[in-house]
Amino acid sequence: MTDKPVTPPGEPAVPCAACLKEVPLGTAFTPEGVDYVEHFCGIGCHRHFIAEAKRRGAGAPGSGA
Repeated sequence: MTDKPVTPPGEPAVPCAACLKEVPLGTAFTPEGVDYVEHFCGIGCHRHFIAEAKRRGAGAPGSGA
């Protein structure tokens, strides 16, 4: 069994911004900021990404911090 999402042939894929798994573009969780779009395989990776940004003192992406 694999934990990597299966991307149908011909469908574009993007890397998750937190864990770098390949995610089919049509199913990616995509919070958007002013100047960028990040793709995540799920809410857990998104929360981890935000927590790491706060830990580093960068503020949450898209928060203007």
